[in-house]
Amino acid sequence: MDLINLTTSTINEKPPSWLKSGKAANLEPGEYKCIEDRIRSMVNTETPVLLYYAFDRRTRVGPFVGPDISMPNCGIRAVGGAMYKAGFKNTRVIFGPWNPNFDFRYAKLDGKTPQIFGIGSMQIHEADAHEKIRQANSLNGDRPLIIGGGPHANYQAYDYFNPNPKESVDVAVRGELNVTLALLEIILTHKGEKETMLQGYERARDEGALNTIKGIMYVAKDRGALIDTGKPLQVLDFDEFPREIIGLGLLEPKHKGKGLRNAPVPLDKLKDQGLETVSTLTTAGCNFNCSYCPIPKMHQFSERAKSPARMVSEFKEILEEVGPVMFFGTDDNAFAYGKEQLVDLYTKMAQATVNGKPFRDTVWYGTEATEHQASLYKDLFPLMRAGGLRAIWFGIEDLTAELVKKGQNPDKTIEVFKLLNENGISPMPMMMHFDKQPLRGPKGKLEGILDQIDFLREHGANSVQITYNSPSIGSEDYKKHFENGRVLAKAGKMDVESYLFDGNHVVSTTDENPVKRQDNIIAAYDSFYNLRNYFQAFGSYARARLTKNKTALDVASTGFVMQIHGRRALRISRRNIEEWRKNLATKVFEFAKAPPESSIPILSVE
Repeated sequence: MDLINLTTSTINEKPPSWLKSGKAANLEPGEYKCIEDRIRSMVNTETPVLLYYAFDRRTRVGPFVGPDISMPNCGIRAVGGAMYKAGFKNTRVIFGPWNPNFDFRYAKLDGKTPQIFGIGSMQIHEADAHEKIRQANSLNGDRPLIIGGGPHANYQAYDYFNPNPKESVDVAVRGELNVTLALLEIILTHKGEKETMLQGYERARDEGALNTIKGIMYVAKDRGALIDTGKPLQVLDFDEFPREIIGLGLLEPKHKGKGLRNAPVPLDKLKDQGLETVSTLTTAGCNFNCSYCPIPKMHQFSERAKSPARMVSEFKEILEEVGPVMFFGTDDNAFAYGKEQLVDLYTKMAQATVNGKPFRDTVWYGTEATEHQASLYKDLFPLMRAGGLRAIWFGIEDLTAELVKKGQNPDKTIEVFKLLNENGISPMPMMMHFDKQPLRGPKGKLEGILDQIDFLREHGANSVQITYNSPSIGSEDYKKHFENGRVLAKAGKMDVESYLFDGNHVVSTTDENPVKRQDNIIAAYDSFYNLRNYFQAFGSYARARLTKNKTALDVASTGFVMQIHGRRALRISRRNIEEWRKNLATKVFEFAKAPPESSIPILSVE
């Protein structure tokens, strides 16, 4: 099946008014397609390309347990879709959790070693990423062009490089799909007909052509410096990007082998592999600027989105080709675009059908928003539910607003959660425990994390996420954690590796007894996901089924499922965090003196 023939992209000559450039420089409308076309005119379609999403199983703690296996990362899928649509038809995408024993040394596509090996990673998964880099480099003369990407490249690109070439990528992409394609175009223009992509890359590097691409970092030929080409250009209108279904059709089957299967998973067999939720790029950017969050700065304070028509067509397309799945919008703040956009989107969703049935009955869609903006648009909740919205994850963080002020407060929480439940939409608050916050506060107050969890459950929360305020690369607060001298470098016998910076492991605190803070997180989860709440959730579900109350069943079924998954995740989390907890309990610590820095000097072309 040619995935491109399933679908086409859209170019809106005049992007909608709700899209905002912020401080970013954008490609001209239609330029992304022009880059695609130029690449397609040069590329050998049989060039083998392998993309890998890195995964460190030690991160299976807290809210990551479950979705980390059942929801293939949308970023690496998007890169695969972009390369396939630009003409690299022999592209395969490996989702690390599905292929735990993958070893690049055994990778063959149609009997050939991949010419391009792209690695997408978060900071917390860098150990796996670096292992795959070593594997690829071990092939010496047969090694591929190695490209680092993902959030790790966006925030800490230098960490992909090492003075030892056996431990290093060739280039890191610090931008989005347009930057990846711009890099490939330059390589192809410098590559001889019978040369490899690595040879084309090296010629482009040596001739200085890479410096024309905004948003990459690469190592100089003599390895004496890293070259940073500056801030990436952005595509304002996400309709120009390839459709989600292309990347979904490139996924490697789930197995425990070291190599690759002969073909990717057919779309209608993805659910057999364990796919439950499809994460989709819907919007990007946030109009809040919290000091602990790097996202607004990474998106250069822009607010971008797919059009409502594009979102509707993609939901339909995936449900028809893949089958019944849930959707999670990778939004930073889905309600940031104003009422006009929300009315347009959810009206189109409410009017849409899948196999003759309305979205309300066929689509399970969850997204992220702030409580403040949900309150502003609460009159739209009935329309949103008619369009298939089933859950909203709220970054409430702290109900007292002592940690951060985002317009949240207890009264607003009661009102918003009540209205959401009445309309069949589940509130899913995300909380952040922090140094000044006790486990329990004075009776009748909401000072303690357990006080807030109890309050949220009482007023209709169907799930809860609790992380600890930790150093987040790219954020305003990142260096402050180190300046305070309380970021752990070693606890007991354990060195503090990158996987511990996931918000679920306490790695930075002024508390003299960090294990107490760690135990608070587990206690907070246990106060929500427990037998009492499990049976209450089951009772609500059973009553809704008996009374055939559709709206009540919408919420109750989600609540019951979240209790099942939450209790399982808590058991796994306790087990996976135990070694770290024991080492915290020793009270023998070493502290980091400064944030990590590049092992190679960085030069900017700007």
